[in-house]
This record gives sequence, C-alpha cells and structure tokens, in this order.
Amino acid sequence: MLTLSFDASTAVLTVALMKGNRCLDQLENRERKTHAEQLMPAIDLLLKRNNLSVQELELVAAGHGPGSYTGIRIALATALGLTSGTSTPLVTVSTLQAITPAEDSGIIYAVLDARGGRVYAGGYRHNVCLYEDRQTTAEALAQHIAKMHGGEMVTLAGNGAAAVARYIGTARVWSDTWPQAVRLGELGRMQYERMGRGLADAEVRPFYAAPTQAERLAGQT
Repeated sequence: MLTLSFDASTAVLTVALMKGNRCLDQLENRERKTHAEQLMPAIDLLLKRNNLSVQELELVAAGHGPGSYTGIRIALATALGLTSGTSTPLVTVSTLQAITPAEDSGIIYAVLDARGGRVYAGGYRHNVCLYEDRQTTAEALAQHIAKMHGGEMVTLAGNGAAAVARYIGTARVWSDTWPQAVRLGELGRMQYERMGRGLADAEVRPFYAAPTQAERLAGQT
C-alpha cells in the first residue's frame, strides 16, 4: 500500500512516502518557516523525486495531535484537500504515538511540552495504549507512572520528557525525540486495516487534548 504520511503538530515537520512498512523517501524540516509554507512543497517534492502523483496514493495518514493548534489544523486540512473527490482513504493518528519506535522498547510515555507547566502525554507498550493521550502536569504524570509502573523501567520520549523525569527516580529520557512520519505511516496502515476503511470527512477531527474548565481551575487532570 502506497502511503503518504505527515505530521505538523510540533516544531518539526515530518513527511514520508511508504510502500507497506518500507520507507521510500522522507523529509524532516526544522526551519523557522511556518508549516503552512512548508507542508505542500514538501509533499510535492517527495512525489516528484519518486515519480509519483497524488492519484497514485493508496492511503493518506495525518497526525491529529495533540500539539500546536495551528499545525494540527494545517495537517488535517491538507489531508482532506489531498483526498477530496478521490477514492484515496484517509486516516488520522496520534502525534504522541508517532514518537514511539516501531520495535518493542518496553513501556514508553511520549511527552510533549504544552507550556505553562503542562504536558501532552500518552503511554504505550509497543502498539498497545496504556495511558490515553491527554494534557496534564509533569508532576501528575510522574505520580501516575510511579503508581502504575513502580519498579519497571520506563522511557520518557519527547521534548517534555525532562520535565517529567525531574519527579521520577529512574527513567530513560529521550528528550530530542519527535513524531516520525515513517512511524505515523505504519500506524496509519495498521489502523486502516483494522477499520477496513478510511475516515469519512466528518470523522476527521483534531485532538487538542485541552483540559476542561474544572481541570484548569483545579490545576491538575
């Protein structure tokens, strides 16, 4: 299955072309230009240098967040634009899960800085979700990890990992780890095969993981 996958939810724009689980080509951009300026040119470049057209794509997979509100909207709007009026299926994937490696690396919590002392976090053991994506505080997440995984080695991955590690005695910390379009493409294909279809346009929704008003007032989730 020829898959175009991308994520624009973080500071790092990532785009990949995949055939099954094999990466044909990929781009990662950390320039200070906005993702709105970068995403379509990056997609066009990948397609052109692999002699492919949008019409040949068999699946489009986009990161739905959490992360930058603007980046999430750009990615989903682009995905809908690419598949509109075509039979190409579209799926969306957790930006946090796209931080985790494809191989089984034990318990991993993907953590992105949400500013203001908060983080976006999701917990996984390989492809199984242990802790649903949400926004919380670094301290609250550390308390959860200690309660649920005391004595086990836990990996914290993402630019919010160090903030959580301060509250944990022992953990592997991968701070310079970002969502990877290759991993997102793999997860997207798995989701498509599990569902047996792509998402209808009305089902394509951003996941902002914003706390409720009560949670904001309480200062925790």
